[in-house]
Amino acid sequence: MSTIKPPGNRSRRRRPRVHRQLTIIAVIAGAFALAATALLTESAPAAHGPQILVYAESDVLASSAWIQYLREQGFRVQVRYEPYVQAMHDYLHVPAALRGEQTALVDGYIVEGNVPADDIRRLIAEQPHARGLALLGTPARAPGMKDLGGTPGAYKTVLFDRRGSIGVFATH
Repeated sequence: MSTIKPPGNRSRRRRPRVHRQLTIIAVIAGAFALAATALLTESAPAAHGPQILVYAESDVLASSAWIQYLREQGFRVQVRYEPYVQAMHDYLHVPAALRGEQTALVDGYIVEGNVPADDIRRLIAEQPHARGLALLGTPARAPGMKDLGGTPGAYKTVLFDRRGSIGVFATH
């Protein structure tokens, strides 16, 4: 005859195993929480400047350099690497002659190309009735263009409206 063990004995044996499993789960969850905190802290903007969302292709050096420049200038930069930036230009109705390597959105305005930070700040402060700012061409002296070639000499930042009309906003 076999002996029947009372139910209390089985539950005592399972408790340590369940407790061990819960401890392992808690340790893993804690590790993930620490990793997430570290990632969020590292990627959280330290700056308190304007927030700007940049759409860029990941393999364009001038875009990467301009993004870094904006961060150094105190902008809170979010980047979306898109393989089809031209489609974003179409969606935003950016005139073909003004389209840059990347496009950015800041405070309801469009920024095309490597526009200087001071021009963007001025745009936000003055809030003109316009669609955005753009650079004409690829000026060698524009932010993010150092050592990447481009057109030498002075350059202009232009203000454009919904109809595509442009006017000089700043000369550099």
